[in-house]
Amino acid sequence: MFLESINDDGVVLHNGCNYNELPGILKNYDVGLVIYKPVSENWIQNAPNKVFEYLASGLDVWFSKTITYTLLIERENVYPKIIPVDFDNLDQFNIQKAINREGMNCQDNNFFYENVYGEIYKSLSET
Repeated sequence: MFLESINDDGVVLHNGCNYNELPGILKNYDVGLVIYKPVSENWIQNAPNKVFEYLASGLDVWFSKTITYTLLIERENVYPKIIPVDFDNLDQFNIQKAINREGMNCQDNNFFYENVYGEIYKSLSET
């Protein structure tokens, strides 16, 4: 497996956990992986909740490039980064570039429902 082949003490794969435990667990990591196979248009044309959970926890997000809708929020020049990865060609993935934050600024995430709740409520109230 690719992650095991890195052979670095700083790379840890965490198995499943209870959802309520995520904030406490994620604070110990730097990157969250979003690995989905493109089995349907629903998987391809979306931005999974996991992307936003990782961002809310301050983690960089590495997602499968097959999740094409998520490409709309890709960013690599600030952190947390949102990076598409070709999981079929990991030998071409530059992990050192992906983890490097030198000279980058932290960008606050605007991906919280509180930031759009008023707009959604107003829109739904008008219909």
